Amino acid sequence: MYRRPDLYDAIYSYRDYERESAILREIIEKNKKSSGNRLLDIACGTAHHLEFLQKDFECVGLDKSPHLLKMAEKRYPKCKFVEADMMFFELGYWFDVVICLFSAIGYTKNLEMLKSTVSRFFTHTAPGGVVIIEPWLFPSRFVEGHMSLDTVDRPNYKVSRMSASHRAGDVCVLTYYFTVGRSGKVETWENRSELALFTELDYMEAMRQAGFEVEFDPVGLWSRGLLIGRKPL
Repeated sequence: MYRRPDLYDAIYSYRDYERESAILREIIEKNKKSSGNRLLDIACGTAHHLEFLQKDFECVGLDKSPHLLKMAEKRYPKCKFVEADMMFFELGYWFDVVICLFSAIGYTKNLEMLKSTVSRFFTHTAPGGVVIIEPWLFPSRFVEGHMSLDTVDRPNYKVSRMSASHRAGDVCVLTYYFTVGRSGKVETWENRSELALFTELDYMEAMRQAGFEVEFDPVGLWSRGLLIGRKPL
């Protein structure tokens, strides 16, 4: 969806990355039993969390967008970045911490692919390591026809992102309408996203089947909770 890093950063500027990273660090300290400090940020985008996590971890960011990764590499030269799809990546080594935030896990679309992807996370987690996943909306929280509006109003840079949603089976279909004004020029376009409406049980069963000990934190980073998986030693 986001080929332009400036637009991605503007839309998600409401997120408090420092506060969220502090929460992640507390969860990691509580749950991680492995002795290493390697961290993998899956679907990292422009990798703002790594600004704070790189102080304590050897960080790798993974995303399938080369445009977002290019900005992340420029911003955080101490970190390593890999262009790959979270559903099919193979790095060949373990991480003590694996995080997948911004509800990106919903793009797996169906239960079979969710299980396959979570199993891939397990393969890349060191014994005693921890995986933290921010889920997409549960079906019970989905509102048919819900509309949202995000705006950014800066000198010489204006953004409007409106979305409308509907349900197609177990999939949430989101249609985004973008308007971006920059340096006197205005662009408009539409974009469509599809995210699976997995239940809390779906997520937890997928993680248990992969081999994780799992719990759900209903508070999480802001509103969608967090799934916390521990790989046994």
